[in-house]
Amino acid sequence: MADKEAAEGLVVPKFSSFKSKPSAQTQKDPERAKSSSKRTRDDDRSHRGSHRDEKRRHKADDRRVSDKEQPGRSQGAPKTASSKDVYFLVDVKGDPLIRKYGGSNKWATYRYQRHGRGRILGTDGRLLIEYEGSRQVFSILWPGQGLYSSKNRDGLRARHTVVSKRNIRLRRTRTDNEDADNDGYIAVDHSQKPDVDDSSEDDSKTSYRSIHGKAKVEDDDEISSQDDESTFDDEQQNNDPLKQRTILLNREVKDNPENTGAWFQLIDHQDTLVRAGRERELLSDNERHSYSEIKVDLLESALRHAQLPSDRDRIVLMLMREGPKVWSHKVSAKKWAELESSPLSYDLWKLRIRFAMADISTFQHAAVKAMFLDRLQVLVSADSSTLSLSTFQESIDIFLRMTRFLYDCGYRELAICAWQAMIELVYFRPDIEHSSAEVPSIFGDFWESEAPRIGEIDATGWKEFVLKHGLIDPPEPAAASHLENKTSRDALKAWGLLESKLSELSRTPARTLDDGNEMDPYRVVMFADIQPLLFFIPSQLVQQLSSQIISSFLIFCGFPPSSKTGNPYIQSALNDPILCVLHLSHAPSSLQQEEEVESRQPHTSRSIFHASLSTSLIFGSPKWPSVLSNPAHASKLDSSVVMRVLNSLSSSIPDAQLATYSLGLVSLLTPSLTKKVAKTLLKQYPEEVTLYTSYGLAEYSQNHLDAADKILHAALASTQILNGRGGMGLIAAAASIKTEVGHHLIAKQILCSVGATFSAGHNAEPSTNDILKAEQTYQSNLETYLGAKDLDTALQNAECLTLLCYLTVQSSAEPMSSSQGNISAAMNKVSDILSLLRAEDFATPSAEAFVQFAVKLLYSHACNGPFRRAYLKDQLTNLVNLFPQNTMALAVFEWVDTGMRIMDETRTLLETKWLTHQVDCLAIRVFAIEHEQLRGNIHTTRSAYERAVASDAGKDNPGLWISYIRFCFNHRQLRSKAQDVFYRALKHCPWSKDVAMEAFATLIRDMKSADLRSIYDMMVEKGLRIHADLDEFLESRKE
Repeated sequence: MADKEAAEGLVVPKFSSFKSKPSAQTQKDPERAKSSSKRTRDDDRSHRGSHRDEKRRHKADDRRVSDKEQPGRSQGAPKTASSKDVYFLVDVKGDPLIRKYGGSNKWATYRYQRHGRGRILGTDGRLLIEYEGSRQVFSILWPGQGLYSSKNRDGLRARHTVVSKRNIRLRRTRTDNEDADNDGYIAVDHSQKPDVDDSSEDDSKTSYRSIHGKAKVEDDDEISSQDDESTFDDEQQNNDPLKQRTILLNREVKDNPENTGAWFQLIDHQDTLVRAGRERELLSDNERHSYSEIKVDLLESALRHAQLPSDRDRIVLMLMREGPKVWSHKVSAKKWAELESSPLSYDLWKLRIRFAMADISTFQHAAVKAMFLDRLQVLVSADSSTLSLSTFQESIDIFLRMTRFLYDCGYRELAICAWQAMIELVYFRPDIEHSSAEVPSIFGDFWESEAPRIGEIDATGWKEFVLKHGLIDPPEPAAASHLENKTSRDALKAWGLLESKLSELSRTPARTLDDGNEMDPYRVVMFADIQPLLFFIPSQLVQQLSSQIISSFLIFCGFPPSSKTGNPYIQSALNDPILCVLHLSHAPSSLQQEEEVESRQPHTSRSIFHASLSTSLIFGSPKWPSVLSNPAHASKLDSSVVMRVLNSLSSSIPDAQLATYSLGLVSLLTPSLTKKVAKTLLKQYPEEVTLYTSYGLAEYSQNHLDAADKILHAALASTQILNGRGGMGLIAAAASIKTEVGHHLIAKQILCSVGATFSAGHNAEPSTNDILKAEQTYQSNLETYLGAKDLDTALQNAECLTLLCYLTVQSSAEPMSSSQGNISAAMNKVSDILSLLRAEDFATPSAEAFVQFAVKLLYSHACNGPFRRAYLKDQLTNLVNLFPQNTMALAVFEWVDTGMRIMDETRTLLETKWLTHQVDCLAIRVFAIEHEQLRGNIHTTRSAYERAVASDAGKDNPGLWISYIRFCFNHRQLRSKAQDVFYRALKHCPWSKDVAMEAFATLIRDMKSADLRSIYDMMVEKGLRIHADLDEFLESRKE
């Protein structure tokens, strides 16, 4: 049998264990045998690697031929393959035309195509060179075209101007002499196969040793490329500031783990890493989850090394803010249960309340209300005379959040009556001695008498009720409101309409004797209903807490706070999405023509106006609306009620800011009463210079320029008024009005009248000495009041100094007409003043008000003549960067921006600078949405909505979700997504009845009856206020 197999020439595979002994020649010269075997394997691999380029194949063939012809070398076994097995031939002749012309004829060579063909480097694929026959044609890809349309939507502008740091290494050209010298050189290639020294020649044909496929042989070019890549990565890491920052922070927390500040820097650095290289792309859910996991891991590591209790509180606060993004609900609830075993700090408690409110699976109105009441009772349970100021500040903030929660749940009458009772207890109390924080029982007598309360017509207050021994007649009973019963075939839709109308009526609490309250017991609020919500503030603390109480009431009503003092509780409430009242327009957006963009005014009527409240912003001007004219104000509480409350307060509290605010609201709501209210306030507070300024601005805002001049000029002629506090503000306001309307001569006369009285009616130009004297006076006052820490007066002088430079400096680096001043000189002065403020407490409301003054000056200058957009953009960018949350500066920057589709600088700066983690707030998110409604399309607007509801600043705001639902429903392309947005809104805001009622209003046509019924059952189960029982309503329709 063996002989037969031998005769047929069968080949048996040779494994390494069956190898015969090496021949004597191999034993004598093992190194040469090893080299020969390895060279043979190299030759075979070069044949098998047919995918390599032709240059490497020729090199391998040349090396193989030279090895065969070299004398004294071991040739190994002869080749048995026939000539037909040779797949590659060496062209020893070549192309003689290459030597003549230096290369192949490109027109006669087939033009193969590669990825990125025709791209012009540095343009990110937008500029191309295409072939039309034999011609090369330059081409441009516009947005939405080509392979690169999804990567960059900025048109011709590249996303990044990245300069490569890679050093290009030149490979030395090998000469013929070097080839001859290296004739015996055999390159040692890196291979995935392990080298075996005793390999036989036959192993090069067929190998059965490894389950891995044939390894790819790396040639010299690939090895050099890997070295270059490694060197490039090292150089890039050394030159990348983000990587260097990451390395330094990791090293710091490793060397000093107890350094809590370094841990927080490393955690905040993760947000920078997220934004690196991501200008516009949205983070996916997985990416967002991954970065949250990194933060949670770092926070847990920091918590293990924290030593101070204050550091542990900061870490736990951030951990409980980031943790629920990663943990399951069960884990989050367990974490909170562990923390509640010990008293929580107020910041941590607010986070706990938000977690309880935003969890749709466990939310219950009664449970959350009990959490508010428990915290409040713990604070005010002791003797009120022993309680500190901070205790009552926290109590007022809790009261604000609790009433906002009750209002959103549908219990509007209870929330409004609670604020009426609180204001009565604080500002209209009789002279009684009361040491407990509990509400005195005699207040119950006043409430149950149903005498007119604060904010109602003919209200005189609790004190007057006590003085008159309760002999005050209650108001006349109100008749039942007539509800239009529009018949609808859909019973659920009819119920939704009825419920919405009843909710509107609940903005005004009812009395016992009013008609139509028998079926709804919540319409009448008794003293027992509001007593657990109230607390009594000691008289000695009322003056210190007055500003916070009034500002909190205005925030509850949807108005900006009356005071610009930097109260941390008020600032926190302004940025809290749960407390922000939002009424965002959802009208279909359309791109405006460039001419319309050029001529329109800044879109200052924002849904949320986030700015420092100054006198000029309260009253506005013919070209600039008042900040009080916000559509969100009318959506929560009747504005007339707020006006009557402020009028009553301003007549009993000597507060100039409150009087100014009250006059501004009267001027906006009832312009005919402006003169009467202003004279009443001036008669009550004749020494308040701010009221003269307010009265003049109120007339100017109604386009009564002559009346405004008469008021302001009369005040400027009084030395007593000018020398009072606020005199410089009066001069600045009068000069600003004249500058805005183009009366520069009168403006200069007003500014140069400092230190004297102003007399109108003469046309004499101020002399150079008068100008220099005024400039020195303002500069000296500025430095003096800055040293005395009186920023308000100091910045009033700064405004006068800036206006003086604008009107008197002759040479200008910017275009200037006869109706304009020197804007470059004015902005240089603004820059100098801001440099002085940086040495003081710069981030104050007064400093922000001065920045707003500079913004209005730029806008007024642009409206009165020629200007360079580039200059205004640069100046506005610098101002916005100082206060990125200021929507007034953002509105003017948007107005200056040309609005071209390719170069939308507003969108770019919003996404790269002003929507960062450090300055993110609901106001900027809403600004971005409204900007897309003005300049973008439905898809960019939807993207802005998605970013807003995905951020911590906007995901818990009911008004934002409602606006998003209506936006999707009002656009045919997005209507199919409206229901999905609704259910997402319900998940994030289960306490909001307005969100749930969108199913019965906006989405009623697209919702199924079973889904509507389940939503109603959910509202009942969660404890939300229902005015009309659905089952009873359906039964009544059957009858």
